[in-house]
Amino acid sequence: MHRLLWATLLASATATAATLLTPEELGQLFFFDPSLSQAQDIGCFTCHQPARAFIDARQNAGKGMISLGSGGTHYGIRNAPPVTYAANSPRFHYDANSGLYRGGQFWDGRAADLEEQITGPLFTAFEMNMPDAPAVTARLEKNPQYAYNLKARYGNAVFIAAGKPGLGYQAARAFSELQNTLAAYERSPALRSYDSKYDRYLQGQATLTPQEERGRQIFFDPARSNCASCHLGK
Repeated sequence: MHRLLWATLLASATATAATLLTPEELGQLFFFDPSLSQAQDIGCFTCHQPARAFIDARQNAGKGMISLGSGGTHYGIRNAPPVTYAANSPRFHYDANSGLYRGGQFWDGRAADLEEQITGPLFTAFEMNMPDAPAVTARLEKNPQYAYNLKARYGNAVFIAAGKPGLGYQAARAFSELQNTLAAYERSPALRSYDSKYDRYLQGQATLTPQEERGRQIFFDPARSNCASCHLGK
């Protein structure tokens, strides 16, 4: 089913390989492409399911507490976080006013931003299990649609790495553009829709029920639940 979903997206995005996609469109294809995992059996969408608000709702031996990776035998150490509105998290930084570290990606903020976060699942042995950046770019170059788009934007050298491992090595630009386009998709309205009832309430387009309004007041009341101290999106 996952391969069918990706094939459908690929077909809807282009009739031929020679169609230039926007960064968001290309990032969407990458997001749903299982060929970017070592065994070509999972993709970003596996642990971030669109039908479940981009969370990992799969039932497995971990009972939903941890995510299942490539091969169906390797488990992560945590359940994958949702990617909806992940772009709203600022870069990981120290806030001198509060004396706290804030922002970043993953549950613990260990990746500074979306671009950095993307490398985690790709190379982690119990997730997508790709060995290195050259292996990823080789998969990209093998796909006619990806190769056309990356070469059209950045030239034929986009798949050429610089230096040697350990000697000033720099991955081919195609790898950084994989990061950039995936991040562009995650920053797009597809994953930041702002279409909940509360969003419409803030825009003056919906009215909360008495029970909802009571919950809203409790949520923001520092003398009661004080939920907003940790869960305040702007």
